[in-house]
Amino acid sequence: MQKAQTTNYEVDRTIQHTKLPTGNIKRLSLAVVLNNRSVADKDGKIVSTPYTETEKAQIASLIKEAVGFEEQRGDTLNLLNSAFNDTTEELPEIPIWKQTEVIELAKDIVKYLLIIGGVFFLLFGIIRPAFKSVAEYTPAPEHTGGGEDEAGAAMGYGQQMSAAHAYENNLQIAKQLAKDDPKIVATVVKEWVNKE
Repeated sequence: MQKAQTTNYEVDRTIQHTKLPTGNIKRLSLAVVLNNRSVADKDGKIVSTPYTETEKAQIASLIKEAVGFEEQRGDTLNLLNSAFNDTTEELPEIPIWKQTEVIELAKDIVKYLLIIGGVFFLLFGIIRPAFKSVAEYTPAPEHTGGGEDEAGAAMGYGQQMSAAHAYENNLQIAKQLAKDDPKIVATVVKEWVNKE
């Protein structure tokens, strides 16, 4: 015969969950530094003067009201009156060529002058010569008058035609040369660009 016995000695336990409200302030510690007041004296000079105790008390009261100050919670406020910097020092006057407004104005003037120069170069250096060369190759108008006028017009027209024919021949030769030996053409163009 077999006997089995189990004895359990358990301890009671209690689990408790506590949720604290978020954003709970335990204590405030405030430190405020006030700049001295700038007041003009009898001579008109600006003088730095500290606040009176009454004014400091009013400012402290205003600060306490703004942040929700509670003495029972253990909040503290430290208010100090001090001069931040000495305003009696006079800065030297900046020369006109170092002032930022003058520098910006000069940059704008140079920019607009460059734009105007580019437009003039485009008009008088490229467009006008192109129109001149086109005008030189236009045929002379026919005259219905007699004799010498017709002969002069015919000679002028003949000269223009021969110039146009010579131009076409030169153009064909240049095209053929560019096909045969492009290095020579590149060298000639490079020299033209350097001369200009």
